[in-house]
Amino acid sequence: MDAQTSVATSFNYEIPIERQIHLIAEAGFSHFSLGAMPGHSGYLEAARRRDLKAKMADLGLAMDTIHASALHHAGAVEQGVRSFISHDTAGQY
Repeated sequence: MDAQTSVATSFNYEIPIERQIHLIAEAGFSHFSLGAMPGHSGYLEAARRRDLKAKMADLGLAMDTIHASALHHAGAVEQGVRSFISHDTAGQY
């Protein structure tokens, strides 16, 4: 297996994810990792996941890692469950 170098979207959360993935592709990366802020990438929302997958395909990018919130932080599990339930109203994963 060939090693791949990726970059994480946590390099600057002020840049929208859509712009970030264009910059990542332009820089020559083939893979990227989603940063730990679900609101930035929208990976907890089915519609935003679909949009992100489509943009990734258009740019020839693949994702290698999702940096989730650390579960040892107080309230992290409960926050994740609440966020998942509130964003997945269509029951789509």
